[in-house]
Amino acid sequence: MRLVQRLRRAPAIVAVGLAALVLVAIWASAALAAGAADSVLTITMGKPGEFSLKPSAKSAKAGEVEFILRNKGKIEHEFILLRTNTKAAKLKPRAENPNKVEEPGFSLEIEDIAPGGKVIVALPLKKGHYVLLCNIDGHYKGGMRADLTLNGGI
Repeated sequence: MRLVQRLRRAPAIVAVGLAALVLVAIWASAALAAGAADSVLTITMGKPGEFSLKPSAKSAKAGEVEFILRNKGKIEHEFILLRTNTKAAKLKPRAENPNKVEEPGFSLEIEDIAPGGKVIVALPLKKGHYVLLCNIDGHYKGGMRADLTLNGGI
């Protein structure tokens, strides 16, 4: 009789064990995916002022860099990433349109970030100096620029 009861419980114990293994596997996969980037930076645009662009840090580790772009303003913005030795405040105006600046060392552009919008993008970046900016007419002049330094890594 005891042997029969033990055999009846065995499938339930195996099922509970398998369910636990599946949950651990899901949790581990999510943890690995969340930690895949070497650096994660949040870039807030449009707050505190409409023409502000604020990174969560001024320096980070080079390698896989994830940018979380948030437009908290009331108008559309864009995000441009430049790898350049030129400081953000020193970019030259374009000859054909002085309301925009030249984009030396162009690396990335995300256009049309709507008010309230959020975009997440990750890319491999080498160590060095970068400029973050919005180059919609007048936005750079209004203050939508920041310097970023990536250290170590690749």
